[in-house]
Amino acid sequence: MVEQRDRLGPVDRVDRAGVASCPSPGRCGRGIVENLRRGHYELGIEAEPHRRVTAAFTELDELMTTLQPLATLLLANQSR
Repeated sequence: MVEQRDRLGPVDRVDRAGVASCPSPGRCGRGIVENLRRGHYELGIEAEPHRRVTAAFTELDELMTTLQPLATLLLANQSR
């Protein structure tokens, strides 16, 4: 089985270490931004279509700011 996996090579641009590769550095985040624009995620969907990406990143920033103290607390309790 291992020999077959080695012969077939990586699948879906994921190498053996589990890290996704990108064909060119300038295009790595393009799919995410396009999906945000199209409204595929529940981020920025209340905003007008031409402001959806900005609204989505604003929502993400607010969420990260809200969750950071909780994550710090959980990590502190986990190390005890």
